[in-house]
Amino acid sequence: MFAIALALVLTPQQAAIRALADQDMRVATVGTRLAQGAAAMCPGQHLSTAGLVIQDAAQYSAATRDDARSALMLGEGPTVVGVVEGAGLAARIGDVVVAVDGATVAARPRAGAYDRVAQVEDAIEGATAPKVALDIRRGGASLPIDLAVVAGCRSRFQIVQGGLDKTQADGRYVQISERMLSLAPTDDALAAIMAHELAHNILRHAALKTPSKLAEYEADRLSVWLVGRAGYDLGAVMPFWEALKKRSDYGIFSDGTHPGWKNRLAAIAATLAEVRAQKAAGAPLVPSPQEDASQPPKAR
Repeated sequence: MFAIALALVLTPQQAAIRALADQDMRVATVGTRLAQGAAAMCPGQHLSTAGLVIQDAAQYSAATRDDARSALMLGEGPTVVGVVEGAGLAARIGDVVVAVDGATVAARPRAGAYDRVAQVEDAIEGATAPKVALDIRRGGASLPIDLAVVAGCRSRFQIVQGGLDKTQADGRYVQISERMLSLAPTDDALAAIMAHELAHNILRHAALKTPSKLAEYEADRLSVWLVGRAGYDLGAVMPFWEALKKRSDYGIFSDGTHPGWKNRLAAIAATLAEVRAQKAAGAPLVPSPQEDASQPPKAR
């Protein structure tokens, strides 16, 4: 009811900012669940996640900053604009983060910069205790809160504006375009593609000098395990990849660094069979070593 009432008073630009933030929240929610479910599969790459989506008015241009403040309830500093369900329940939308574990957030950001948000996210991700202490401003009052943090694989998840079917992973971030989201109407489908990019980060593929078909097969294979470990519906995996195959504009998936669709879909199907077999047996969902890492798994 509140969301409907809010929508009635927003300008078109404010509504667009709000809609993008809602999608960003969806991406963050799915990404957090995947990263936490994969924690045991990324030794040496752990971070703490508190399930918060934070933005700063300084991220926006002068032309859109006031609209962003109104649409997202942004205060004078890094502000909580979303809380992942079941996480960070001590925080509320509109909370302005003043300090993390005693480290004060910079009072003045660079114009149009993301630096204060990055400072908060870095501090939370570096936490080693089961909780992180925040000093916040809420409704004009200052108060301390404690957030529970959970280990996960090292990645931040973002939506980017754009009209192409595009996803990418650079070792630190997983990014997905707005257009790609249209192929993922459910969170289960979204998990399928985001798990692929998270797998690239877990496997440290960004360190490779050039992309390779082998790296794509490796990410495809691991992604299915990540979907299963996070508890998403494995039945959404093949429909997503088949829908992407049918799309006329394949974006990054049509370049020479990606496998052909026939082999790729067969490899994903083979991995799905393996994951489902382990799940049915009640065994931990842990991928077995490939007999020949230079070849994709054969369909069963």
